[in-house]
Amino acid sequence: MKTFTIRRRTVWIVVASVALSLVGVLVVVNFTGGETRIDRRVGSSYAIDDPNFRRELGVLLGPP
Repeated sequence: MKTFTIRRRTVWIVVASVALSLVGVLVVVNFTGGETRIDRRVGSSYAIDDPNFRRELGVLLGPP
């Protein structure tokens, strides 16, 4: 009976250490990923008060 308790505890320690290691790796990868930068400026085709601007925005966003 005592060996069963020791094996059970050992399994839990292994499972917990693997889980904590995976969480640690995910946190490190998440925070060390580089920042994406925009290399070129996007030009505007229409002014805000232009009717074509509303039409293009409607196409982009979908139906209201």
